[in-house]
Amino acid sequence: MKIATVTLVGPGTVGMLADALRSARHVADVFLLVPWGDLEEGEAAELATLAAEEPRIDLAENIGERIPPGRDFAAARNRALDLAACYKRCDVAIMLDTDEQMLADEATRGALLSETQVLSGAVLECPMGEGEATRYKPRVFATAGLTTRYVGRVFEYWDGETERFDALRVREIPKKGNALRNKLTRDREVLESEDRSGPRWRFYLAQTYLDLIPFVPDMAARYRLENMALDAYRDCVAIHAFNKARGGAWDPEMVGWASFKASQLALTPAEKITVALEGLRLVPGFVELLWMLGSASWVEGDKQASEAWYSSAAANLHNKTSLDRREFREPMILTGGPIYRS
Repeated sequence: MKIATVTLVGPGTVGMLADALRSARHVADVFLLVPWGDLEEGEAAELATLAAEEPRIDLAENIGERIPPGRDFAAARNRALDLAACYKRCDVAIMLDTDEQMLADEATRGALLSETQVLSGAVLECPMGEGEATRYKPRVFATAGLTTRYVGRVFEYWDGETERFDALRVREIPKKGNALRNKLTRDREVLESEDRSGPRWRFYLAQTYLDLIPFVPDMAARYRLENMALDAYRDCVAIHAFNKARGGAWDPEMVGWASFKASQLALTPAEKITVALEGLRLVPGFVELLWMLGSASWVEGDKQASEAWYSSAAANLHNKTSLDRREFREPMILTGGPIYRS
């Protein structure tokens, strides 16, 4: 079985590439690098040097393959997977971004080669991070007969079934400074030009507004972004509630997290309680919402209600029958953070 890592290489990312590939040295037979857009000055030479030093590196541009610049992450990822299957004829493709590092050794490769899920053609999602409170992303793809695709110009997602694979963990290296600000600015431009009817669109627009706030020096502009984020999160919850009431598709985890983030943004304890209760009616037992109700009730002066909510949060903290969490978690709360007030 031939295993390849597949990495999109865009402008400003070459400097992180060596660490990403080094993390996969025990797992991959091929490092397939797919240029995406025009590299910054000096990056092409840096990439060529890296390729000369590592024989497993294969540049897709050697066959004239370069993904045009743009902000369509789904199309770029789909094309990269196609290249792994058709150009390199790899049996397994592992999507590895330049700002990610595998936590892997020889045993990880052995687990992949013997994993019946891989052999059966499943798409595997891996835990992102090192602690217990992590999220999962599709990262391992059996390339034969792969028909499901990524969807979404930004905040793309795999539009199909996945199975969990805990033998491979991936660490994400957070973007900082100008790199993060540029990403968020581009994401906002794309999201604000997209169809605004879907709850997923509203959720990630809210998150982008919120993440942009530290880069905005004007307090009035910050306040506007907070209000825009609050409205978008609550719209996301309302659309999911509408879909649920009519027997349609909805995402309980996104509802719980959007409600929690909206309650954080609400100005008064009474508003925080109202927003959190709206979410809790849809997703009972969502720990972050129970914690928020305990916190807001305490500030309101209702100690009895506060203790009751905190007790419920503690009881649900390790409830194995509760909602299966894949994406959104508050580590401080889910690792047994301040459940009780002294």
